[in-house]
Amino acid sequence: MNNRSLMMFTFLFIGISFIGSKVILDEPAKQSGQHATQREIDRNLTLPTKTVFSPTKIDHLQSVSKEKTVEDIKATYKTKFEELQKSTNGKIDQLLEEAKKEFLSLENNKEKTSVVGFYQKYAAEGSAIEEETEQKFFSLYEQLTKELQQIGSSEEEAKEFKVIYTQQKEERKSDLLKRAIAIIKG
Repeated sequence: MNNRSLMMFTFLFIGISFIGSKVILDEPAKQSGQHATQREIDRNLTLPTKTVFSPTKIDHLQSVSKEKTVEDIKATYKTKFEELQKSTNGKIDQLLEEAKKEFLSLENNKEKTSVVGFYQKYAAEGSAIEEETEQKFFSLYEQLTKELQQIGSSEEEAKEFKVIYTQQKEERKSDLLKRAIAIIKG
């Protein structure tokens, strides 16, 4: 762009700005309360003569949805405990796979492997999984007993979950030991 074009653009811009400001400043200001006239609507709306909603049905639905039974609560927590067991079993399976791969790798490379050191390493990791599972179980168990107490039920209703958890924990330990021995024996 040369100087002449720049000068022409500047004069045009100033001129348009000046004319625009004159138009804006010279118009009488409209009050905010003034509106354009609108046409009147002469339509009468008729209101319904019958009640649209039955209040008794709505109250009935609300009271039914608030009530929880012992079976409902136990079913909810049964699902949560099953998910916890599935998650724990998955972690243990993954740990065993890792141990198996490491053991086979050491054996293939003809490296001396200390069974005691190998056991200590993976036993510590297994204990960490068990401790995490214990914490999660007892947290869920406490929530379950609180919910049961809130509806006026006894804590005895939750005991079956503790018994099942203890059985599964012992079975898991036994299975883990058998699988670990199988890895070492090859």
